[in-house]
Amino acid sequence: MNAGKPIICSYSGFQSMLNEADCGSFIEFGNVNLLTAEIIKFKGMIMEEREIMGERARAYLQKNRLFTKLAKQYELYFR
Repeated sequence: MNAGKPIICSYSGFQSMLNEADCGSFIEFGNVNLLTAEIIKFKGMIMEEREIMGERARAYLQKNRLFTKLAKQYELYFR
C-alpha cells in the first residue's frame, strides 16, 4: 500500500484495510479463476484509474497506520 500501487490480494486473513482504503481487490483464498480474472481486469484499466487506487492506498496508510499513531493506540491498550 505504501508503494502507491493498487492491490490484488488473496489470503485467509481479515480484509479491512483494503476495503477501508478502497484501493484494490480482495480475492477469496484459493480461487484461482477469480484471481486470474481480477488481474486481467486491472491490466485493462487505464493508468489513471490504477494511479488513483494506489494513491488511496498510500493516503490510507499515512492517515491510519503510521507507526507513531499505532504506537499511541497500543499504549492505550496496555495502560
